[in-house]
Amino acid sequence: MSETPGAYHAGENVFAVDPAAASGCALGIANVDDINETTMDNIAIFSVLESCVLNKENSFDIPAMMPACTGDKCICGWFW
Repeated sequence: MSETPGAYHAGENVFAVDPAAASGCALGIANVDDINETTMDNIAIFSVLESCVLNKENSFDIPAMMPACTGDKCICGWFW
């Protein structure tokens, strides 16, 4: 059995999480109407939290001057 804990949001961990081993999270947006057209090449990351997995609750900054989508909608994503 591994003594490596899961992510904080996975539940109560009995082992301490090593902050050096934790990765961050990001929000991104693709200016496309169809999710099937979304690729890692057309997603723009606009907000990053380096220690999000160590916190139970997080707040991301959303740029006030973010351009509007050029089509009917944009596709947003959360990355871990």
